[in-house]
Amino acid sequence: DHNAREVLDQLASEASSGQLGWAKLWRAQYFLISGKRVKARDFAVAARDSRPARDAEFSSLLARTLLDLDDAAGARVEAQAAVKLAKHLDRHRLLLAEALISVGDLPAAETHLKQISNSPRADYLQGLICFERDDLSEAERRFTSAAHGEREAPLANLKRAEINLRKNQNQQAIKLLE
Repeated sequence: DHNAREVLDQLASEASSGQLGWAKLWRAQYFLISGKRVKARDFAVAARDSRPARDAEFSSLLARTLLDLDDAAGARVEAQAAVKLAKHLDRHRLLLAEALISVGDLPAAETHLKQISNSPRADYLQGLICFERDDLSEAERRFTSAAHGEREAPLANLKRAEINLRKNQNQQAIKLLE
């Protein structure tokens, strides 16, 4: 823990202007992982102010960091920048769709999800949209499909269990949570 902070401090002190944004973003990530959300937020804001020019990866990681810090509006702006700089990468559109869902802009999220390949992550996000619209049968179908992806399986199964509880199918919900 102490060594990681020293390395991050050294990187920040020796960084060029373009590298400074990255150093601050990595410090934000470090503090986020360490559970120090206030410091993480401070460094995320500092990273945004020191951003390298036209760097989709920077915008994408900053968007993920801001989402993890519950700043969906800030994440939306950064994810939009990442998509604008690298339209061909589905992962940036997935991140933007997640940020859009977080701010309640379901139509815009759907628009971006239609422009990418099918994946467990895309199914999970589509499931969230359907769930928000109370289309539980389509949400359940999407979450079931998403559960085939290792990363999405826990959250998708949790949402499937929630749907089962709404339908008074308590035993099925319990099986999904085991």
